[in-house]
Amino acid sequence: MNIAKVNGSALTSQEFVSWLKLTGRFNSVASDLIKCRLAAAVARAEGVQATLEEMQAASDDHRRAHGLFRAADASEFLDKAQVAFADYERFIEDMVLATKMYEKVASEEAVREYFNLNKPSYDAIDIGHIAVSRESQAREILALLREEPESFAELAREQSVAETAAEGGRIGRIYRGALSPEVEARMFSAPIGEPLGPFNAGDELYEVYTVFARHDASLEPATSELIRKQLHDRWLETAARTYGVEA
Repeated sequence: MNIAKVNGSALTSQEFVSWLKLTGRFNSVASDLIKCRLAAAVARAEGVQATLEEMQAASDDHRRAHGLFRAADASEFLDKAQVAFADYERFIEDMVLATKMYEKVASEEAVREYFNLNKPSYDAIDIGHIAVSRESQAREILALLREEPESFAELAREQSVAETAAEGGRIGRIYRGALSPEVEARMFSAPIGEPLGPFNAGDELYEVYTVFARHDASLEPATSELIRKQLHDRWLETAARTYGVEA
């Protein structure tokens, strides 16, 4: 299948797949497709069905998202994509079934139950870091921060080699288990604003951290969404072992 022509030369679907692989995007796209197809397969095996109303609503949402407000627009869209209507229907049905399974395994009740059983895991802190290539530099930064903690953002912008430098070193909220045990033990017990480090992050990288805020575990929206993802991912892992996924 040809996707387009560039300067008269056809761009094939196989070239497109190769480009996705070479740019590192293939695994993410393939993973989304596999998860959707697996969830739909489990739904069918368990007798879950997509009603005509659900299919129509999902199709309407898909068309609106792509600006396809007329039947002719939708038909042209499928023709350009070289997708048969039967394949489009299968796509919509899979999406509906996958969504229904997500809502089942990651229901509000399931989220509350999991949170109550694992509450200490959802303590969180807002943190920032400054990453540099020399330990001596990290120690100099640590000394400066002990004298002027408010200079953290400025030092991060000036000296950090991490992607967070542009944001003043801010990483944001993290939960227990996201850091190495050594770093986590100190970060979750450190006073707010106290610089910590330097920590050897490997690859000739040294980090200085600061805790900006502390949050005791609570079932707020961000935590609920995290637990939903965790429940869904674990369910998918179990389903993959049960029903089989071969890459």
